[in-house]
Amino acid sequence: MLKSLFKKKEIQDEDGEVIVKLSENQLKASIYVKGPAGDGYEPTMYDAYDAIKKKGITFGLDDNLLLKIFENKEFNREFIIAKGKKFIQTKQGKIKCFFKINPDLKPLEDKKGNLDYKNVKLIQNVNKGDKLCEFIPPEKGTPGKTVTGKNIQPEDIKEIKIPSGVNIEKDPNNENILISSLDGTVRIIGNIIEVNPMLLIKSDVDFSTGNIESHIPTKIIGDVKSTFSVNVKKDLEVIGIIEDAEIYAGGSIVAKSGIIGKKNGKIVADGNISAMNCQKMTLISRKDIILNERVSDSMIIADGKIKIKSRRSEIMRCKIIAKDGVEVRNIGNDNYEPVEVVIGMPGEFFLERESLSIRLRQLKEAVDRTGKSIKLAHKMQAFKGGAAARKDSILKLQQNYSELVKQLNDIKEKKEKIDFEIKNKKNKNASFIVFGKIFPKVKINICDKKIMTTEENSLIEYKYTDEEIIEIDLKEKYSKLEIQRMMLKG
Repeated sequence: MLKSLFKKKEIQDEDGEVIVKLSENQLKASIYVKGPAGDGYEPTMYDAYDAIKKKGITFGLDDNLLLKIFENKEFNREFIIAKGKKFIQTKQGKIKCFFKINPDLKPLEDKKGNLDYKNVKLIQNVNKGDKLCEFIPPEKGTPGKTVTGKNIQPEDIKEIKIPSGVNIEKDPNNENILISSLDGTVRIIGNIIEVNPMLLIKSDVDFSTGNIESHIPTKIIGDVKSTFSVNVKKDLEVIGIIEDAEIYAGGSIVAKSGIIGKKNGKIVADGNISAMNCQKMTLISRKDIILNERVSDSMIIADGKIKIKSRRSEIMRCKIIAKDGVEVRNIGNDNYEPVEVVIGMPGEFFLERESLSIRLRQLKEAVDRTGKSIKLAHKMQAFKGGAAARKDSILKLQQNYSELVKQLNDIKEKKEKIDFEIKNKKNKNASFIVFGKIFPKVKINICDKKIMTTEENSLIEYKYTDEEIIEIDLKEKYSKLEIQRMMLKG
């Protein structure tokens, strides 16, 4: 009985086997060699190859690993015995644009972190030769293969076409790059890129557009609202009203409906400026300024001529400066409101000289006052705070006096340079012609010779001589027909 309790448990004989499995995508195959039990059959490499063959494995078999498994009898473990080859997907080609495809109204942030809601950059300017977009071709993929030898092809991709468009061309150095054929504004619609040689704004210039910057001729159908700016390198046409805005054009400016400011706006053109009317605005032109109707409370400056000659024109409370002359229909009024006409001198130099003259006068007065204060301080016997306080006060006054004298000399030097410029650029042939009425109290300055009208007059020309401004009766100098032609010209 006791002997039977300690009898050795018998092990049942069980044959080993080779189990080969394929992964779902057949990119891997595993092998599991089950070892024998007791006197069971031990599988061999031939059994393994037979199992592998039955699974149809023909690619990526690791024969060395298989040999190692059977040499070292590494049974009862699973090994990856075959690996397929993954396919590499073809990379989609794409279009890389060098401009915003969908510009938004997001305001720009200044250096202090403040948002400028007028500066939103909706318009995208390009110059001739600028890169617009680049076609990046697809990168061709490579096929894969399963461990059963089946080829795996990359997935098909959608073909990307190079955009076509207007006023664009291929870069001569890279046919996959499109460049602009001219200066303009760029936009993309679908697969069409368009470079427009003229910028057309069909609305007002306001918060919906932001400030406008353009390298090309620009036309604004609406108004230019107060406090906004328009900066154009070429010609500018505004169909609506220009309010109290900042306008600059490298070419000419046409304001079809007129200019109505609040004395804070400025319009500057390297070409001509023409407008229906002008109120409370500063106009500066490197060439001519032509206005048709009422001009009031404005500063009008031209390096060429200023012409305000239509039948409905009137000029009140203005300063008009033109190097090459002024032609008007009517100027001044019955209320003798101030009008000043400056002719024969460059306007901006003239205004700078005026400003320097005012500053010079102020500094001279300050120097005189400070000098008197120093003398008075020296004479005072009793001084609050005693001798030390008087000495300190005199020292501060002397320092202030020295600084004022330095500023005075600097302004004198600047004014001398401006005087020299004006003297060399005077146009002594410039004249002031009135085809209608000129009222009393109109100040006339031709090449620094000055007069003020004292009575109403008409059909008169004011010209410069070395001694005085002379008045010429147009009726005596020209025929009626010639006068009419002069009025209509320009």
